[in-house]
Amino acid sequence: MSVVCKSCKKQFKEGAGRTCPHCGETIAVTSGVVKTSTIFVAAEGTEAVYHSVKELPEPLRKKLLKTTNGANSATILIADRRGKEEITKALRKLPAPQTPDFLSALLPESFRVSPQQLMGVALALAALLIVWLVFARAA
Repeated sequence: MSVVCKSCKKQFKEGAGRTCPHCGETIAVTSGVVKTSTIFVAAEGTEAVYHSVKELPEPLRKKLLKTTNGANSATILIADRRGKEEITKALRKLPAPQTPDFLSALLPESFRVSPQQLMGVALALAALLIVWLVFARAA
């Protein structure tokens, strides 16, 4: 792949290094990833387009941040083939999401117990069952 020097406008091969072989200008290496955002807001009888969250008026910004931090929010990425490859590479570097086990997902936080606590309760119930069986046979 060839690169065009911004200083002298001459073309040279990318593998030639980080300086232009013609004028010696340092060439900045970029990844080719462009991050843009467009925020379309239709609220309170008006519609507007913003290019960053910082552009939003304070009340709308608070409302947007509150509604997009919930369980029903998502990030939408639209990319060409090269962008898809970059996104895939970035996602592979992220740690795997922690999925809660089925039982703890159903129980509220106050009812969640550790495996050791469950084992203790099971042993106590087993001991009670043994004591009950001993007295039930004796009677």
